[in-house]
Amino acid sequence: MQAANQIFFSLLALMLVGLYVSTITPAGYKKDKNLVYWQASILLRALAFIVWTVSPYLIGFSLTIANFSFLASMVLLVLLFRSWRVELTRSDLMTAAIFLLVSIIIYEILRQSDFGFVTFFKEPFQVAKFDLVVPFLSPRADFDFLHLDLLL
Repeated sequence: MQAANQIFFSLLALMLVGLYVSTITPAGYKKDKNLVYWQASILLRALAFIVWTVSPYLIGFSLTIANFSFLASMVLLVLLFRSWRVELTRSDLMTAAIFLLVSIIIYEILRQSDFGFVTFFKEPFQVAKFDLVVPFLSPRADFDFLHLDLLL
């Protein structure tokens, strides 16, 4: 399964690099000022897929780089779509940068610690289901110690 994932991620990265090459504006043509968000998003997403491809052979911090790249590519797409509607301000860019910084710090803290959200979601469901066990009990106990008809 790991090999299939690596092939899948590398193919996606290759397609994204090809998509990036198609967005390069030739010299002499007018370049759209918002095209930079699209190009950076494609490159960061390709970087995420490349790092996910080689992450089984790298240290754990590589997953932080890949997840940050993927999240940053999504934030850049949000900025691109917002720039179609209104002019982006410096506060929009600072909000996006602060969101990315806080997100990656929280992710890295969770990745390095033994604490995880998995326990919050799994442990409540591992509690014994007494409501299912109790109705199946009889009103009185059966004592089968010397019943000879129960021999194997």
